[in-house]
Amino acid sequence: MGRIGRMAAKSAKAFGMKIIYYNRNKLSADLEDGAKYYSDLNSMLPNCDFVSIHTPATAETKYILNKDTISLLPKHAVVINTSRGSTIDDDALIDALENKKIYAAGLDVFNNEPNLDNRYLKLDNCFVLPHVGSATHETRLAMSMMAVDNIYCFFNKKPLISEVV
Repeated sequence: MGRIGRMAAKSAKAFGMKIIYYNRNKLSADLEDGAKYYSDLNSMLPNCDFVSIHTPATAETKYILNKDTISLLPKHAVVINTSRGSTIDDDALIDALENKKIYAAGLDVFNNEPNLDNRYLKLDNCFVLPHVGSATHETRLAMSMMAVDNIYCFFNKKPLISEVV
């Protein structure tokens, strides 16, 4: 669970939600903050009420939610994606929503942005936003400061704070 995932988990925890996560590596106990780690995505998904995706776009994360993984979710599950559109197979998610295999989805990012699959707009159990999840003054200021810090690190041959992939 990266920085954004931990921030989302902290917010969810404030509402009394139990936090479980899948990650390449198990976090230290202080970063986990009581969350339960799963080393295998397929083992975690049947236990999810909500799946909130916070990952960069990589070959490993492309279509991490697909027909097979979505089929592991409970029927009451809600999928939330504010990270990268390429993490979800549109056909699989739309099929799951249309056929009530999962309860709902909230999407702020899409494959082929700025274009989105118009089938999402016809679903009453799918909420779409035009990639504005980070459009708060505070978030944009923090993003700007992180960019400045990354430039400083780059020119001083230090590790980057956050590398966009």
